[in-house]
Amino acid sequence: MKTIDLKKTSGYAGILTYTYLRGSLFSLTFAGVLVLLLLQKAAPEKPPQPQTNPESTELSFPITEGCDGAIDLDGWNDRIAISDNATLTMGDEITIEAWVYFQGSSNIGNLVMKGNYGYGIAITGSGYIEWWRQFTQTLGPNSANPIPLNKWTHIAVAVGEGKTRFYINGELDNEVDEAIIRNRSGALYLGTQGSGCLCNNLDGRIDEFRVWNTVRTQSEIECNMNTCTPEGEGLIVHLGFDDGPGSTIASDASGNGNHGQLANMNASSDWVDGYSGVTAVAPCATTSPDCQNRTLYLNEAGSVSLSQDSVSFSPSEFSCEDIPDNTVLQFDGNNDFVNLGTLTPSIVEGDFTVESYFRMQDSATRGLINAFNSNTGGWAIMQDGTELKFIWGTNSNPMFFDEARTDALALNRWYHVAGVKQGNTIKIYIDGVLVQSAETYYSVPNLPVYLGRRYINLNNGWFHKGAVDELRIWNTARSQSEIQEQMTTSLQGDEPNLVAYYDFEDGSGSTVLTDKTSNANEGSLMGMDAEEAWEKGGPEVLNTVTVTVTSEGSDCQIQVTIVDTIAPVIVCKDTTLSVPLNGEGYIPNPLLLLDTLQTMDNCGISDVQIEGGGTITCEAANMEFLYTITAEDESGNTSTCESTVQVLEYGLPPKHWRAEDIGDTYQAGAYWYYPCEHFARVISTTDGVYDTGEEDALSYLSRTVCGPIVGVQARIDSISGEGYGGLMLRQTTEPGSPQVSILTSGSGLLRMEYRKLPGASKEIANLWAPFSKYFRLVKHPDRVEVMASQNGMNFQIIGLIDIQMGDCINAGAATIALADGQEVITTLSKFRVKTFAPASLAGPVPAAGHVSEAAPLSLDVFPNPGGSERVVRLSRPLRQAAQLVILNELGQCVKDVPVPAEQQHLGISLRGLSRGVFIIHLMADGGHLATPLRIVNID
Repeated sequence: MKTIDLKKTSGYAGILTYTYLRGSLFSLTFAGVLVLLLLQKAAPEKPPQPQTNPESTELSFPITEGCDGAIDLDGWNDRIAISDNATLTMGDEITIEAWVYFQGSSNIGNLVMKGNYGYGIAITGSGYIEWWRQFTQTLGPNSANPIPLNKWTHIAVAVGEGKTRFYINGELDNEVDEAIIRNRSGALYLGTQGSGCLCNNLDGRIDEFRVWNTVRTQSEIECNMNTCTPEGEGLIVHLGFDDGPGSTIASDASGNGNHGQLANMNASSDWVDGYSGVTAVAPCATTSPDCQNRTLYLNEAGSVSLSQDSVSFSPSEFSCEDIPDNTVLQFDGNNDFVNLGTLTPSIVEGDFTVESYFRMQDSATRGLINAFNSNTGGWAIMQDGTELKFIWGTNSNPMFFDEARTDALALNRWYHVAGVKQGNTIKIYIDGVLVQSAETYYSVPNLPVYLGRRYINLNNGWFHKGAVDELRIWNTARSQSEIQEQMTTSLQGDEPNLVAYYDFEDGSGSTVLTDKTSNANEGSLMGMDAEEAWEKGGPEVLNTVTVTVTSEGSDCQIQVTIVDTIAPVIVCKDTTLSVPLNGEGYIPNPLLLLDTLQTMDNCGISDVQIEGGGTITCEAANMEFLYTITAEDESGNTSTCESTVQVLEYGLPPKHWRAEDIGDTYQAGAYWYYPCEHFARVISTTDGVYDTGEEDALSYLSRTVCGPIVGVQARIDSISGEGYGGLMLRQTTEPGSPQVSILTSGSGLLRMEYRKLPGASKEIANLWAPFSKYFRLVKHPDRVEVMASQNGMNFQIIGLIDIQMGDCINAGAATIALADGQEVITTLSKFRVKTFAPASLAGPVPAAGHVSEAAPLSLDVFPNPGGSERVVRLSRPLRQAAQLVILNELGQCVKDVPVPAEQQHLGISLRGLSRGVFIIHLMADGGHLATPLRIVNID
């Protein structure tokens, strides 16, 4: 018989497997190491149990020795050092865990620290677990609960994925919204603060110390904490402390060689018995439901899924549509607040809790949630600079109150605040963590509760500037665990002890903040714009989807936050834009400057804004502007691009002036307009086609315009040569076509010409007075009006031609020479052609500078009882300022009323107008926003 002696050489335990192969060959396998043994003299006896395969037999049995050790630290100068190396430098994830037998400390005891103030774990004198991520003590973050004295306890801290999580005995104890890992040079020290002072030593025992470079889940921690053979990726350090008396080395079983060197320790007495619950039993299966809340990020296709072996999720697929559309109230800091009234039932006679999410935008002194009267006192949660404080007190002249205060908070980010009154103690929590408490013995009156201001009795209410969401008021003192458990989920409204609950989902247009409980403590918006105050995009932690997780017959529910970080795709183009026909400035519609606008993840474009550049005006002609275009999707992601715009002093009219039946003639012919007075168009009889037959030498630059009412207008600045220059309407461009023109000469002669029938001779009327520089020809179905003005406004009819020219005519400028071969030069400016034909309207004009969903806009008019006033009602509020223009049957403007943006109803008076038919136009940027409306005045 051959005897094989097995001697323990390291602190390992596990399963030893003996396998008989064939002949004289067999193997021993332990902890993943295979040893082949060849016996030359005789084959070993086969195992005594009956075997089904005589050629291959194995026998396995547990080796439990090696899991029973620990190390004892005296709290004075004992320490263990692991030499610095690359494996100890962490990325953005880390998990540290150990069994500890904490024996107490008057200050702080350090379990582990990397170098000088690097990452690590300490245990405060009160037993709280603290994560080292700063250069001073007691700044946390900490566990929510302490660990007990003189009792083996498993602790773990997992940092990564934007969170710092504390676990006690495998259970999640606290979760903080940060993930700071401070890598520092130097050794990894156990039992002391680190190379900076080698102080604040730990008094207690350690067993199964492990460092991972991954974030371990709760199930992974729970399944491996009771075994000395942990499983999983990323194990960097594993000290089992099973080396035993005589050794000055704590062996590392991770395979990375991170052995610990004992210092100032007794190599005989400091090796002690470990936690008896740690054995060589294999870890439990990790396919049980992982019930931790999760954050998922959409990919570029706009989707994301949950998957895990042997685990099912319902739902498991998510897209942009699954991101909740959370609503909040925005307070302007001037006079916005919400009056919640006196709550029923009352909360101030006993314990209570008030909690909410908030976002502050400046560092002033402002109120947040309060029932505080400067004469009688009360309670309040208010902003003091960048800190919050929960105050409780009375005013007996002078005022006395106690307060619990937070540390400085960041601007423009969401926090959860909770103020708790429990007996004679007030407490304030930020994001579920207790910050400060104070004793108080004052009694306060039962007063109305205001949201968004401090004093309820003074006009200077120190109004909140920022946003608020999820306000809850309880008539019980909520514990820290209760606050943490429900702060990231919405309530039903029927929870025990819930006095008032506001989820802020009332939405745009509501002047009421609805209480979701049966107590009906409704809030009234005061001084707030019911349209603008409601905004989308609350705290991300509240934008959750409930998911059921099922595995091996057990299940749980988790909250999954869906996050979209994919920005829109936006590509600008350089272009040219013309000065507007009316000469008034405008900011370009940003869509005109874009070549590409889309979302890769299908999350939708919510807004497009334009900045920079300048206003397109006559003064900007021949200049270049650089505009920045920003596109925002429904999740708030933005992209920008730049466009260079060259401003032209002339150009084609905008599309909404174009008749639908013009076709390709829109781009044909020598048509132009010059709206700017100092940029004039000079034409002469050498520019056009001469007609030497029935007419004088004529140059006519025109375009075809269709509609029952067509107008052409210009300022005539100068005439040179023997002839005339001005405006002309012709039925066609053929010789002898019916025509009407208004012409001037260099001597100041004003001349009106018209031919009613094709081929008929022209009729000429010389009009010596009044002479004006602005002229207009307006074609109606049965006539043409000749009009003049000194300043371009208030045109007066100076001639009326009874003529029918048809629906489509040519409108333009003309010069006429009195003899062949003569050159006549005419200078015109502010030239424009316009049609009022409803058939030629191209629909609503997009608002400059802002693009949003534009519902079709229509007009309606109904009488105002008891007077000559009419009420014009729009089908929706205007998205830009506009003009309401009323024209009579002759096309003359009889009333021009400005309409501000967001207006939907407008009263207009028809007093003083004659009876008859009038046309109401709603216009902006020179174009129609709605189909003109025909009304009849019978007053």
